[in-house]
Amino acid sequence: MYTGLRTKQAKKFAESIVVAVLPIIIYSYSGFIRKDGILFKDDEVIALARNDGFPSPREFFDFFIATYKTNELNLELIEWDVDRLARC
Repeated sequence: MYTGLRTKQAKKFAESIVVAVLPIIIYSYSGFIRKDGILFKDDEVIALARNDGFPSPREFFDFFIATYKTNELNLELIEWDVDRLARC
């Protein structure tokens, strides 16, 4: 796992085991997320935004709007085995 990926400040901060890679659709303008076809509940959106390093869902969605300038993003969500997390 890295922070600052694709920059000169990139740093590895942990290693773990991937347990799932699931299709995810982020609807940036409307603030919705679908994982594996199922719409996220509000608490799941909040958890994903925080787990991804954002203080709130609004900052999370604003990042994707600014970066990709589109509403619908088809991405992959990588889930890790947190019990096997090794800090570097």
